Amino acid sequence: MGLIFIFFLHFYPKRTKTYELNEVIRLTLHQRAKVEDLNIYLISISDSTCKEGMQCIWQGEYSYELVINKDRITLGTETAKEYNYNNYNIVLEESTSNKYILFKVNKNKQ
Repeated sequence: MGLIFIFFLHFYPKRTKTYELNEVIRLTLHQRAKVEDLNIYLISISDSTCKEGMQCIWQGEYSYELVINKDRITLGTETAKEYNYNNYNIVLEESTSNKYILFKVNKNKQ
């Protein structure tokens, strides 16, 4: 019985928090957010930053893979700091973490 309960807790989807446009959103892995008609889910964080003591050609970046509604997008601290999705703009905040993402969602100007 205990093993089933642990399995259920691990795979049960976490609650979705609702945010306003232009509000800073902070998600950790597998957390969900809702902004207007967008359902956003953080599925992975990758760390390609140059580690201390290493010599690298470039500084690397943190990249964040999100599912927005049913589409996958990737934001990165160096290469893809924003993404246009339908009539929304998803903008990465100054995020330097391999534990969470900080971003905002705003409407594209028509």
